[in-house]
Amino acid sequence: IVQDETEEAELHVFACAACGFEMMPAKGREGKFFPDKFKCPICGADKDQFWDMNDPDDPRNKEEAEPEAKESAGKATKGADDKANPKA
Repeated sequence: IVQDETEEAELHVFACAACGFEMMPAKGREGKFFPDKFKCPICGADKDQFWDMNDPDDPRNKEEAEPEAKESAGKATKGADDKANPKA
């Protein structure tokens, strides 16, 4: 159980690029979850297909954040449009 933001920042959630399967190994045990012959339990992808979703430097995390930012901006614009052009 996460007690504060510092502990939350230390958590690692790994996602499979092939199928989206996510796993959260216990803190400090990440290496045990990815032995050399590790395969995704869902699709069989190799361990090099997994990335840390909490790594701000991984470009795959930036790709996922961009659509969310665009979607949020779209919702804000839609709300503004609805106020500017109310239905009669």
